[in-house]
Amino acid sequence: MSKDEKKENSPAITSENKPERNEKGQLLPGNTANPNGRPTGPSITAAIKRKLEEMPEGADKTRLDQLVDVVLKKALEDEDEKTIKQIWNYVDGLPKAQFGIDVDKENLAQLTEFFRLVAGDKDDDKT
Repeated sequence: MSKDEKKENSPAITSENKPERNEKGQLLPGNTANPNGRPTGPSITAAIKRKLEEMPEGADKTRLDQLVDVVLKKALEDEDEKTIKQIWNYVDGLPKAQFGIDVDKENLAQLTEFFRLVAGDKDDDKT
């Protein structure tokens, strides 16, 4: 069934057919506050991408190339640290969060036992 068919077959939400909610106001399973789904049509992102691909009359670069030039000028010539950091993050990606835990054998045994209890796994169940 296409989105258009679903939209035609789905009634609009009215006071008579409101989705069921629990005492906290949360939707109950099987209920939706948006029965027709996301509206069809172009997104703002798609529209911006289309415009960025255009080459303005009399220009020798696309709008995207012009934007890249402006951003790089701000980073390199103006030495804007925030812009430099953003470019770096886009090129290399954000650093992954890392953490380490140093645990000796005694604490490791205690942690293992704790997690077994939490998971409902008992030593006597293992044969």
